[in-house]
Amino acid sequence: SPRVDWDIELGTLSSITSSDTLDHVTAAEQFAYYPFVQVAGVPGPRHPATVLVPPFAQTLHDPGTGQNLTFGQNRFHDAWSQELRITSPDDGPLQWIGGVYFAETDLDVMIAINNDLGVGFQEQRTAPNIGGINPTATWTQRFIAPLVPFPGIGLAGALALNPNTNPNALAYNFDSNHNTAYAVFGQLNYDLTDSLELSAALRYDRDERELTIMAPDQFLPVFAFPSGRGGDVRTADFDSVQPKVTLSWRPNEDWTVYGTYAEGFRSGGFNLSGVAVGVATLVGAGVPGL
Repeated sequence: SPRVDWDIELGTLSSITSSDTLDHVTAAEQFAYYPFVQVAGVPGPRHPATVLVPPFAQTLHDPGTGQNLTFGQNRFHDAWSQELRITSPDDGPLQWIGGVYFAETDLDVMIAINNDLGVGFQEQRTAPNIGGINPTATWTQRFIAPLVPFPGIGLAGALALNPNTNPNALAYNFDSNHNTAYAVFGQLNYDLTDSLELSAALRYDRDERELTIMAPDQFLPVFAFPSGRGGDVRTADFDSVQPKVTLSWRPNEDWTVYGTYAEGFRSGGFNLSGVAVGVATLVGAGVPGL
């Protein structure tokens, strides 16, 4: 983050440039998830996640049932920003600062649930893992295979409760985010007396957000497309004007008493596609704790 200062007639002109890159790749064990058992509430031994598991359910080690799993959540983040500010000299009763800010951020997020075949972890970045050490599990494997037959529900009932009606869809999602942010700001400080200072500041922020669903349709976690299709682009803009006024009193060198009125701003954003619809579907089916 280089910073360069120039002394000019108005004061000091500063340029602050920042750039960062972060790749976060996760591979971990994941416990099995039995939403249909939660709905039915059939007495039985409890899974470590406090989910009721019937004695006839497939064991955690049965291959191909999607119950012995690995989990990957990978994030690839690139960002840069530029700020220009002018600061007045501080040798008079009035001091001020003003500036502009610009930033761009790219963030790719991939989440996948994979079968654990007992041969270690495979680093997975943004593509579905078809085959290989940890093949990506299908939703049929995860939600239906371990519970069929199920007394009182059976395959038809399990299919009806399954939030994904495409049995070939993989437990995989991938979204790409692009954000652009702008800001203009300024502040005035005025010494009313030797011990009393009044400050007034104003800042305007604008944040333009864009999300692109990168997963092809056959991989999307919730059908029939209530959360969008592969290639869909979502956009949203957020902006705000934020005032701030502060009155400070310094009775001596050890004490400062002040009062401030300020308004803040936090931009919005997007969930990973499919998350909200999937959770709403499970809640509607009676799955607790979501």
